[in-house]
Amino acid sequence: MKIFKLWLPVIIWAGLIFYISNIPHLKTSLEYDFILRKIAHIIEYFILTFLLHRAFKGSFDMDGFSLFIYSTALLLCYAASDEFHQLFVPGRGGSIRDVAIDAIGIFGFYVVRKICTVKQKQEGGDFLDEKEYFSIRSNLIVGRWLCIYLECHRS
Repeated sequence: MKIFKLWLPVIIWAGLIFYISNIPHLKTSLEYDFILRKIAHIIEYFILTFLLHRAFKGSFDMDGFSLFIYSTALLLCYAASDEFHQLFVPGRGGSIRDVAIDAIGIFGFYVVRKICTVKQKQEGGDFLDEKEYFSIRSNLIVGRWLCIYLECHRS
């Protein structure tokens, strides 16, 4: 049961990224469409990094550096494969630049995690436990993707 609790969210989130990458001609009519899509890249990989880090940490006995290396390597490969996949989607294109933007989300998670860990140690208490953190992030991102989806599928 622990395996499902840890790994199912990773699979679902990776599947959501794949699904969104498979939408042809994904654009909004908003003036700041380009920036919105790049921010979405960062946020979706920030969350995927959190989920994968959590799954690795709960499944394997690894030190912090190993967690960082394995999850980062796997996520960069996934980001590259996602961009490769987009080469075959009408109106989409793969981009090394987008992999680099995804990497901002990946490394951004570890920066935020380090800041939170240091702050927690300084204050001697819980900064945000994993459940609160995931709940806040998932609510924000689901709202963002819903807005993008609705904007792209207007009649």
